[in-house]
Amino acid sequence: MTSTASATPGPLLRFQALCLDTDAAHLEQVAAFWSTALGWEREPGHSGAVLRGTRPGESLWIDVVPEPRTVKHRTHLDVRVEDVETLLAAGARVDDATSFPWVVLRDPEEGELCAFPVGEGQRPGLYEVCTDCGPDAEPITRWWAEVLGGEARRDEGDDWAYVTQPGGAPFEMWVFCPVPEPKSAKNRLHLDFRATRPDSVEILLERGATLLRAPDDEVEWHVLADPDGNELCVFAPEAG
Repeated sequence: MTSTASATPGPLLRFQALCLDTDAAHLEQVAAFWSTALGWEREPGHSGAVLRGTRPGESLWIDVVPEPRTVKHRTHLDVRVEDVETLLAAGARVDDATSFPWVVLRDPEEGELCAFPVGEGQRPGLYEVCTDCGPDAEPITRWWAEVLGGEARRDEGDDWAYVTQPGGAPFEMWVFCPVPEPKSAKNRLHLDFRATRPDSVEILLERGATLLRAPDDEVEWHVLADPDGNELCVFAPEAG
């Protein structure tokens, strides 16, 4: 087993929320499904849908976008469930139930997710976030571990790596999994973060992130891409 502690003098970002794109035709089905899968309640009064749990950081913003899903989700969620049948009744379908110790499912818009059984001492709901990457998972895993003040780990014999203690996130790990195909479209699922210091964005850019959109009349946050091209939103530090 290998591990790398953060080399950053304190994290640059802290987790704020998960964001999932969907088209208008699937909004209600997707919101209802993920409310069931995560055990989070839908909050009224939003143009899309917002789901919130009871613990800090448990929020999923579901945004309506004009483009339909066309490619595999580059980032997906893994959940723990007492019974996969509950997810099927909520609108999922089984994609692969035999290749792994978990079940690969598709949500009502055909977005991928993985369902794990609930073990002793574990609770149902969000387990981990998984993001596809190139053939070597360690560089991007180390990058995010330093940004979030977590720890980059890769177990002996595995080609995938993961970040533990990912910056106040309501999930256990952020896993980076090598895949043969390159990133070809905007991620349907991305993460939002709160900067921990005024120069967080500047430091991220120095470390290999790319600026996609600066704050303007329509958005108050920075839209960046990490060194692998994965989109993220960075909000200014909290006042005070």
